[in-house]
Amino acid sequence: MGVIFLLSIFLIGCTQDKCTKPMVQIGEKCCVDLNNNMICDIEETEEKSQEQEIVIEEVPEEKITEQEELPLEEAEAIEETPEITAEVVAEEPVIKVESPNSETYQFIELYENKQLGYQYIYNTEWHKVKQNKIKIDLNMPKKYTPIEIQGKTYPIFFVDTIYLDRNKQEAKGYCEKDPTCFGEDIMDISLPLNYDEFKDKTPDEWMYEYGPKKPSLFEERKYYIKGKQTTRAIYPTETGEIRVYYDPKTGLVIRIENQIGEHPMQLTEYFDLTAGTVRDVDVIHRTKDEIPPEEAFYSTR
Repeated sequence: MGVIFLLSIFLIGCTQDKCTKPMVQIGEKCCVDLNNNMICDIEETEEKSQEQEIVIEEVPEEKITEQEELPLEEAEAIEETPEITAEVVAEEPVIKVESPNSETYQFIELYENKQLGYQYIYNTEWHKVKQNKIKIDLNMPKKYTPIEIQGKTYPIFFVDTIYLDRNKQEAKGYCEKDPTCFGEDIMDISLPLNYDEFKDKTPDEWMYEYGPKKPSLFEERKYYIKGKQTTRAIYPTETGEIRVYYDPKTGLVIRIENQIGEHPMQLTEYFDLTAGTVRDVDVIHRTKDEIPPEEAFYSTR
């Protein structure tokens, strides 16, 4: 701007008919032409200033044009980046909720994924479990005498099979196998029983109780019980510890040791536990007509 101001002074100061050096006459103008190109230097300076101003204004326009003309793939990648980041952040709390910090929670997942009915011997009696239904085959029939069922009095009523419903907290007894069942024709008559008298803790109930807890010691596939390989987990209690032995193939609990120091105070063990061998029909009472011949019991009495 200083150059423009100086040249302006020279131009204004040129009032004579003839220009004196360093001024020259170009057309009707008396001006400075240092590069002898017959163009007033002041005009060239103004043009350059205008060009510079135009270039400065076009720089942001060029940048905007370049961003708008990005290839479609790159543009989509830029738009998708925030969404990918948001998804990663959203997944973290879900994983923490669904995966408790317990090595033994895997047994609950294993059992629920397979959804297998199972059977075992406890207190010398066969138990069959499928979902919330349990069937208990008594070793020796129970005798109730006299007893009234649905308005009818029975001098003697035998029960050799018990069906439990864990949802309804109900127990019903039937006479299904004993010879007297056929002679008295009481096979399809149910006797309501005390649920708590026959309900023992099952392997899956132990699993659901201790599976989500954090064990103080986890020993994977280290112990054998009756020839079956097990995983032992130890959980601290107020008075000692609970040692739980899991079947790694089914997730079910096979053995529980309630310890106070080195002394076992209570032992619970399930024998001959097998899974996948119990059907829905195996844990409900079926009438004589509903039982196929190959599964029926016969009496020669």
